[in-house]
Amino acid sequence: MASDADLLNQLETHISNVQQDPATPLNEKLFESSKTFLAPNVAPDTSTRLVQQLAGLVTTLQQDPTPINDLLLRLLEPYSFSDILSFEFPVDFVAGLDVAAQPFNLLTLSLLEKATATSNDAATLATKPAVVLAIVRLWLCTPDTGVADKAQNVLLGLLKADEQTPERSNESRTALTGSDQGLVWRRIFGDRDIYTLFYAACSLDVSNPDLRLSKTQKSLAQARLLSWLPKVASLDWIMVTRSHHPDVEASYGLKPTDKGLLQFASCNMVDYKGDVLLHMSLINFYADLLEHVRKTAPNGRGQSVALEFLIATGLHARSLSFYLQPGNPSHDPVDVSYLYGVSARYCSTYATSLPDHFLRSNSLQATLAELSRALDISPNKWAHGDSPKDDLHVLASIPRKALFAHTNGIPAWTSSPLSRIPSSQTNADALNTLATVFHGPPERKALKFPPDSPLSNDVDPPTENEAAAARALFYLYLSHHPKLFADVVSHAETIALKDKALAAINLISAVITAEWAPFPGEDGSFPTESQLNAMMPQPALAAANTGVLAVLSPPCLEYVLPYLLQPAQSFTNLVGGRGDTESTAYIIATSKFDALRALQSRLRELYQRERLPEFEQMLDVIDKRVREGPWSREGEVGGRIGTLEI
Repeated sequence: MASDADLLNQLETHISNVQQDPATPLNEKLFESSKTFLAPNVAPDTSTRLVQQLAGLVTTLQQDPTPINDLLLRLLEPYSFSDILSFEFPVDFVAGLDVAAQPFNLLTLSLLEKATATSNDAATLATKPAVVLAIVRLWLCTPDTGVADKAQNVLLGLLKADEQTPERSNESRTALTGSDQGLVWRRIFGDRDIYTLFYAACSLDVSNPDLRLSKTQKSLAQARLLSWLPKVASLDWIMVTRSHHPDVEASYGLKPTDKGLLQFASCNMVDYKGDVLLHMSLINFYADLLEHVRKTAPNGRGQSVALEFLIATGLHARSLSFYLQPGNPSHDPVDVSYLYGVSARYCSTYATSLPDHFLRSNSLQATLAELSRALDISPNKWAHGDSPKDDLHVLASIPRKALFAHTNGIPAWTSSPLSRIPSSQTNADALNTLATVFHGPPERKALKFPPDSPLSNDVDPPTENEAAAARALFYLYLSHHPKLFADVVSHAETIALKDKALAAINLISAVITAEWAPFPGEDGSFPTESQLNAMMPQPALAAANTGVLAVLSPPCLEYVLPYLLQPAQSFTNLVGGRGDTESTAYIIATSKFDALRALQSRLRELYQRERLPEFEQMLDVIDKRVREGPWSREGEVGGRIGTLEI
């Protein structure tokens, strides 16, 4: 291998040859070696000289500049944005951001990304309006998705760097006043040319001769604006909803009382009736708003400003209607076939992001009714048909307390949509849904023990309620499906159906790690313990307050523990063998072993507090099996391959 000095000499000689004859093919191997071995060790003055030589080379190059770009990026890694601006040779950022200069777009954006490191660098870039305008234009207009994503990340990074400045108040940014802070926000929203570009590039109604975008290109720009706005709205809701240039906004159909750029993107930009794919993007955009924007509306009874906006504009009801009312005569059946899934996603996001508002709304009963209808399918269709994955996602997202259906004020298990999910003839989506529901809220950090336990049970009430509901729903389901874990273990052992086997193991792990709680009392929103017992064919079943205790108690114990202690099945006769990390047998074996280690960890926590002899005996057996690893020496060779149910 050539020394660094030899490599440097070869590189500079090659650069000189290409400069003299731009048609000379680039030595890609030499550039790759220089990037890997020379660039990390080169002296600063030599690095600066190389950067200058390479920058001069690309202006006359007549071939793909990727090898040069890659080496430049590696050489420039140690430099800050301020360092780059101080180079004797100025970097022409605007030229590098031109849509027609596609080979240099990523390189230029990578250099500008350095300005996101500090608020001062971001402010410096904000003083270059032509550069910021070029970034926005490239982001909205480039046909290259990778370039567009990079440009979007640069814009967001600049706004976030500005957001993190402690000296600047939210009011100063919102009012677009002040001189030292908030320069990026003021540049993007206060600069008339940049602000106009958002509208001009994304509006189908008003053409701009300077852009000359086709309908397809405008659709791309619209989709990019819809992807970007929720993230910006999460940083500053007021900036995206206030008027910045009333005459510009009026020329694109906005009224003085409308909510600025957000109103344009949400209501005016897209003809959703004429383009079902863009309508899908719109509904996903509304869901992203609910998910990203957490600011609470003034006097809004806890609802977010995003939900308040969506309700006021009628977009909330419209977005839900394609899921909650798929048979509505006003809906085009063809549109519903496309919009049902994204509408379900909106419903899921609404229920997850704003559970209290969801529980108080009229949408709750409509959601339960649609779930009961959609999940009422035959066992054969559950096992072999298309999975109702959109509906299962909604079911897993709504507050667990909503799954306690009531008939005339009396809890009725068969009225709950959860009762529609089978455990025998089933699919991976259904098993993963059960795992989510039974596990309880992920926020709980410590095991939940009975009231007389010395362990502290301090948890915030919403999380406590969800943990209590998860326990009750688990036992209700188990009481009506006593062979649940016999079925689950059977699925886990059927490794010919990889996804279902992994989902079954996930369900076992979810119950093992579940952190439950007893009901919080007779507050009317939950059934009481006595009502819960009345709903179950086996009233004495619901004894455990933790998932690990449930797994180590009948009727789960006789299936789960033997399965986890049994050595994993190996298939050395199949391609790849048991040591192939891509093989189904290996993936399932490691997942099963992870479940066993989760059981070991939770049981040890129990033993450290309860000191019961039976726990110690179980731990000894489990510890021995864990020491053997996923593949025990005593493991069967060949195993049994599960057969499909036809």
